[in-house]
Amino acid sequence: MRIFNQAIFMGEGHIAPYFEGWYFRMVSGNGRSISVIPGISLCKNDSHCFVQLLDSNGLIIYKRYPLSDFEYSRDRFLIKIGENSFSDEGLRINIKGEDSAFGRVVFNDRVRYPKSIWSPGIMGPLSYFPMLECRHEVICVKSKVCGGLALNGEDIDLSGGSGYIEKDWGVSFPEKYLWTQSSGFLNHDASFMLAAAIVPLMGKKINGLIAYLYENNRFHTFTTYGCARVHSMKYCGDALEIVVRSPRQELTVSILRGADSPLKAPLAGDMKRVITESCDDTIKVELRDKNRTIFSDTATESATEICRDMIVLH
Repeated sequence: MRIFNQAIFMGEGHIAPYFEGWYFRMVSGNGRSISVIPGISLCKNDSHCFVQLLDSNGLIIYKRYPLSDFEYSRDRFLIKIGENSFSDEGLRINIKGEDSAFGRVVFNDRVRYPKSIWSPGIMGPLSYFPMLECRHEVICVKSKVCGGLALNGEDIDLSGGSGYIEKDWGVSFPEKYLWTQSSGFLNHDASFMLAAAIVPLMGKKINGLIAYLYENNRFHTFTTYGCARVHSMKYCGDALEIVVRSPRQELTVSILRGADSPLKAPLAGDMKRVITESCDDTIKVELRDKNRTIFSDTATESATEICRDMIVLH
């Protein structure tokens, strides 16, 4: 069933407004971060497909392609946009123009988010709800990467680094949301992602939360449908501190942000909204179960997006 393979293209037969985008994040062994976002935008006057690229050294590329250049497999996650191809096994990039990107990256030893009938994806039972504004899925929690990219002629070796893949699809990104992710912890082989948003659902607006910490081959999850909630979100000095509580555990995340870069994002299917992402953040994650600390570590080269006045959520 497609609901258990949400990495594949879900937009077959959809009409405007609609968007679907996949997010590949790669961090080299020496801390260079590159995000590549292929996607499709269906809207009233400007439907197209695209490849968007963000480099921690400041390069930003948004390459447009006609819809006729978008190809996909119905059976597995494989999409092609022009001379670029993407799957859960990696990507090939060939972007020409004033700014250029070329190369191949392979994702090995991929860790997948667990699935069940109750939870066919990271959105859990909400995966079955029709007419959601935006859906989210984690395709690859973490992986080892090999290969590299040439950005404007600069060769970047990504071998020995880490990889991550997720996707979003629907009509629009949430009006207010926070998202952060990292696999670059200093003392643990771990991966972390947290997304909190004001979500319209059945005529109401709710505080939505999906988060996981993967460490020691275990997943610790914090979700709205699992009775977790954001207890507080506020600045403590220069760092944004988020405290999340579930019936059994408490998760504290402290984010020290780096430089912001603009990214295009969907609004009613149209890639006309501008958000910002910082991709060289430092985050500290602490997980406690009652009075016992299960995990505490700092991650560098983390990525964060904060939109509108999301910090008021508490």
